[in-house]
Amino acid sequence: MVDADIGWLTLVGEYGCGKSHLAIAAVQERLDKGDWGWFISSGRLLDRWRSWFDDKEIDVTEGFQFDCQVKSLVVVDDLGSERGTEWATERLTMFLDYRYGHNLPTIVTTNYIQGALAQKSGGRIADRVFDTHTGKVKVVFMDCGSYRTG
Repeated sequence: MVDADIGWLTLVGEYGCGKSHLAIAAVQERLDKGDWGWFISSGRLLDRWRSWFDDKEIDVTEGFQFDCQVKSLVVVDDLGSERGTEWATERLTMFLDYRYGHNLPTIVTTNYIQGALAQKSGGRIADRVFDTHTGKVKVVFMDCGSYRTG
């Protein structure tokens, strides 16, 4: 279980090895205990924020700050699969940097090792997602094939 006292969990592996399945199970455990958890892919998260620009009912800055500050478990699935625009990189960096800096419980799943993620999503993001030196992040490499294709 990822908790505020424990920090972050990064699950790294090939497509279909069960990263998302495990992350969903962690969110479900939170829900079963009456807490709240949020599972969202990095691309859907960016779509969420983009959609606010056309919605006059939503204050973009307040909405973004709310998402950053969620105290319950947040899973960002498939980090690195999003389209790497400057805006997307900036938003994801701000989001993950806030959660990292405030030690908010976060699980990240990715198909990319640190260097490849740095190229794809930015060095600052990869630095936090793969931080094994401060004790904030536990990185688990899932070295197995796809459960879908056997």
